[in-house]
Amino acid sequence: MKSASPIWAILPIKSLGDAKQRLCNILSPDERRELMLVSARDVMSALSRSSRLSGILLVSRDRTALELGREYGVQQLIVNSDDGQSDAINQAVEFLRKKGVTATLTIPGDAPLVMARDIDVVCNTLESGPSLTIVSNSDGTGSNCIAASPPNLIPYRFGRNSFARHVSSARAAGVEPTVLTLPRFELDIDTESDIAALMNHRPRTATQRFLVASGIGLRCSAPRPCPPLQVGHPPELAVVNK
Repeated sequence: MKSASPIWAILPIKSLGDAKQRLCNILSPDERRELMLVSARDVMSALSRSSRLSGILLVSRDRTALELGREYGVQQLIVNSDDGQSDAINQAVEFLRKKGVTATLTIPGDAPLVMARDIDVVCNTLESGPSLTIVSNSDGTGSNCIAASPPNLIPYRFGRNSFARHVSSARAAGVEPTVLTLPRFELDIDTESDIAALMNHRPRTATQRFLVASGIGLRCSAPRPCPPLQVGHPPELAVVNK
């Protein structure tokens, strides 16, 4: 079969004020907001340079995120609530399907290392008939990219263990999914260790420059001191009368 075309990318961005909650113990609200925005900019830049995409749909209710879409001149879909990535993408799929789009590629806004050629690789695996390609996150449990033809081939259900759910849904639809290993796609920024891993890559993204300039990168990469040893007599053992 020929490769599916046209292919539209779906980029969901939740309200920036609620972004990166798993980092709230080490980053301030402003730092988390800026980290999400600069990461989404890196992803949008990669999408805009892809040679295989016919369009990009940014899905959000956040005014600043929508301004990013206007800056890049991409289509926007304003959702009414932050019900999660799954709901946003399912809404986007229906929106595009009604416009005649026959294939889509979903991508999170927090995978800043992704490059245009990674996106093209995923697109090139998608066939014009029922077809699905998936890229997991770094631990193999999440779904960092799903390309589907038709767009509503499966229901999108992100979250814990979403990779297994999406693979099972594809097989239930009679399609054996193509699973790709693309390291730049797999690193999403959810935890302190993710930030440290990002800083170990050659600096080339706006996200990495932000992490350096803000001091966040150094803060997350520095070794943590071990807790002090407790010096003293061991606790007395309780005597159990039998």
